[in-house]
Amino acid sequence: MMKSIRSGALVLAALAFLLPRTPAQSESTKEEALAALKEFGEYAKDKNAHVRKAAVEGLNAVNHPLVTTALLDVLNKDAAPEVREAVIICLERQTNAQGLRDMLNRAWRGRNKPERLAILRAFKRSRP
Repeated sequence: MMKSIRSGALVLAALAFLLPRTPAQSESTKEEALAALKEFGEYAKDKNAHVRKAAVEGLNAVNHPLVTTALLDVLNKDAAPEVREAVIICLERQTNAQGLRDMLNRAWRGRNKPERLAILRAFKRSRP
């Protein structure tokens, strides 16, 4: 058990090291994020997983901590694989400092193993 805790700490330390090296994507304004989240909210609870996936994909261009939080919530609550994959792709594009800290905190403190693995996948796919 101690070995897995140590290896998890090393992975998160390595991810934290990458934060300053992440290429800067222009951060969206709060108004843009709120407008995108309002649109997202209309479709995020649809029964059809493809509609929910499209709603998540609509957040791809918005880089703001509010969007990162919403994506992490979807990752934690939606069990559909195609929606989760879309969330991971969107999380890859979140380069705002607060959003990256939120992802690291969730991965470090979270007890939801699939969520932790998905966050680590988002970091792995978007950062060399």
